[in-house]
Amino acid sequence: MKNFLASTAILLGLAGAAAAGSDIYIDQSGSANLASMEQAGNANFIRVKQMGTTNQAVAEQDGNRNRLEVYQNGTSNQTGYVRATRRGPVANVRQIGNRNFAKVKQMGDGNVSAGTRFLQRGNRNYSEIEQYGTGNQVWNVLQRGNSNALGVKQDGANNRVSVVRTVGNRNEVQIKQYGRSNGQGTRNGLIPRGIDTSQVTFLGRGVRRASHVYQTGNRNLSEVEQRGNLNAFEIWQVGSSGSAVSIGQNGNRNYAYTHQTGTGHYSDISQTGNNNRAFTKQSN
Repeated sequence: MKNFLASTAILLGLAGAAAAGSDIYIDQSGSANLASMEQAGNANFIRVKQMGTTNQAVAEQDGNRNRLEVYQNGTSNQTGYVRATRRGPVANVRQIGNRNFAKVKQMGDGNVSAGTRFLQRGNRNYSEIEQYGTGNQVWNVLQRGNSNALGVKQDGANNRVSVVRTVGNRNEVQIKQYGRSNGQGTRNGLIPRGIDTSQVTFLGRGVRRASHVYQTGNRNLSEVEQRGNLNAFEIWQVGSSGSAVSIGQNGNRNYAYTHQTGTGHYSDISQTGNNNRAFTKQSN
């Protein structure tokens, strides 16, 4: 897989360094802390570092060439609008404008990123989410615009990505999951719900509970890499042309599904291991 995310981050970093804006630095250590930040303008920078449990960071930037970095080390932390769930806190980032950069890094168990909404609206924006531990979630991520890039990395077990959506053209998504039982709700520990392996039935969207990426627009790209057993992922590209998907899985009892509507698409699934399932559907 090509490493488009690294090059995108470098370009955005250079663009942000070209003009001086305002900076915010917040460091917190302990439990149940809250950091709330808001910036309006261009070339601004926010860095938040929280060590401990049940901490919260809320950030909003409005403008161009802004950068946001959130680092959390501990359990049950959140970044974003304060919202409690039964499964723990949720994380959220909101950026409006062009050439913005956002990074969230969470280390520990039971963290949630983008639970309310990880929103970037504009062009040439870049987001990066990293989670290390077990039972972490990335969900309700939305990028709206053109030439945006999103990278997600989860290292551990029982992690999940759902839902990642891009709306626009030439957007790119790259997701890496390392570990066991990532990305799925299962039936009898084998494959996601809604799949009849004897008849190879394609059921409607929303029946299966696998992690998934949903893209609308033209010339979009999604790449997923999973290493381990009992992993699952789906990629949907709807109403577009010239888009491409790639899913690579290494392990046993993994599941992959791609669904594309439109013309001139490309789909590639590579699986190494035993008792894996691959499904692809294309329609004009």
